[in-house]
Amino acid sequence: MEDLFPLESNWVLAVAAGALMLVMLFRLARPLPLQNVLFIAFCLLVGETLLELLVVKIGKIDLPDARWRYFLGAALLWTAVILVARRLAKFIARPWRKERVHWIWILALSTVGVTLFQIGWPVLDPDFAMQKAVAGMAAVRGVGTALLLLILTPWFIRKTAKPGEDEFSELADQPKKEAQQQAQEQTSN
Repeated sequence: MEDLFPLESNWVLAVAAGALMLVMLFRLARPLPLQNVLFIAFCLLVGETLLELLVVKIGKIDLPDARWRYFLGAALLWTAVILVARRLAKFIARPWRKERVHWIWILALSTVGVTLFQIGWPVLDPDFAMQKAVAGMAAVRGVGTALLLLILTPWFIRKTAKPGEDEFSELADQPKKEAQQQAQEQTSN
């Protein structure tokens, strides 16, 4: 079962995941207040650590390295994966962002992305004996991600929007200023 956890205790992965997580949090800090971003980061780190502890307990996995190093690497890795999956889901669901159920699509696509990342390499090997264990871990990871993102959805919402500061603005979505143009033409004539 230890073959399922080759990366989380690697310090290089922890540094790379931490850097990616910081980049994603800085990208998230553009439209959101700092306290929302810090709360999201804290909840994701704690939630992923608890979820990893649950996976280790359920799988009865004996970790060879120091547990704190494993859990730190896992929390950083999975927080970065969730933030990247949510960003990708937001990009994919971009054409439907004006619909009322846009957030459900982002939640579902993020969950699918994280679940597929959890399945990752072991399922691709047809001789891999623990495919059921990987599928179970992916299900636990998917449900945990969905719950975390569902709980954190209010903190992902930008409460105040400054004019012209839409992250995904397009020229077609900008309001037309025909009345102002007509008034300027009339005053200039």
